[in-house]
Amino acid sequence: MIYLEPTGGLANRIRVIASGIWLKQKLNTGLTVVWNENYELRCPYHELFEPIEDIIMITKPPKFNYITRSQQHTFSGKVKAWIKNTSLGVNYCLTDEDYEKVDFTRSLKNTRTSILKLANALQPIIPTISFLNLFQ
Repeated sequence: MIYLEPTGGLANRIRVIASGIWLKQKLNTGLTVVWNENYELRCPYHELFEPIEDIIMITKPPKFNYITRSQQHTFSGKVKAWIKNTSLGVNYCLTDEDYEKVDFTRSLKNTRTSILKLANALQPIIPTISFLNLFQ
């Protein structure tokens, strides 16, 4: 499964989604796009485009645009971040308990498999790049 969160203006987002569709087809996997309505583009996906077959479209809740990084340099910064994030109902700080919940061996195996699939998908491109490097 490929997860994308395109950012920027409309053209940047279209380019990211098009690349995701291409990669999805090459790797024969699923694609989930997280659409973020923010100051760069305040428009929902469904008002701009028709649904794309076999692609999951998720709208990111607007409150996530206001989350502050909890790892601050000053004590006052940490307190402000905690107040802001708590009022949004988000605990944005990873703790040791969060790492205990992750099965790293399974994650690493999936990552290795995904990297190998990506490398196989890009193999036809590598000779072309090598050929083009001859002219530099």
